[in-house]
Amino acid sequence: MKSTIIHLLPLKLILIGLILIGFGTGSVSDMHAQSHVNDSFLSVPNGPYVSVQTAIDRLETQCKILKGQLEVLDPATSTYRTVEAKYDYYSTILQALYDGKTVKESLVTGLTALLNDRYNVFTKQEKDQIKQESISLLS
Repeated sequence: MKSTIIHLLPLKLILIGLILIGFGTGSVSDMHAQSHVNDSFLSVPNGPYVSVQTAIDRLETQCKILKGQLEVLDPATSTYRTVEAKYDYYSTILQALYDGKTVKESLVTGLTALLNDRYNVFTKQEKDQIKQESISLLS
């Protein structure tokens, strides 16, 4: 009995190793596919974009509008969380402009934050829509 278990042990280890390699391979291709989706989402047109100052003015206005909405919404609602996430998105782009980045670079910075979606409130379609809205705002 003992010798049978000893003979089967290497076979079990090989089988477990193959299973783990299979899981690892699937994960790598999944990560590659996700990376391709992320790269696509983060790509923005080369322009033309408005000047940095015009972009700052437009984003400051957008942030004021969103801030005003936050003041009247109930923080316990999903609408509040959605508006708050959009406010953070536009604020991220605005901060990048303040930091001296170009309009295009600032958009990518904002899109990176939107992609991570720390509030976890947006669907992929909503993220795409917000992306298009911000490109239109700054073009």
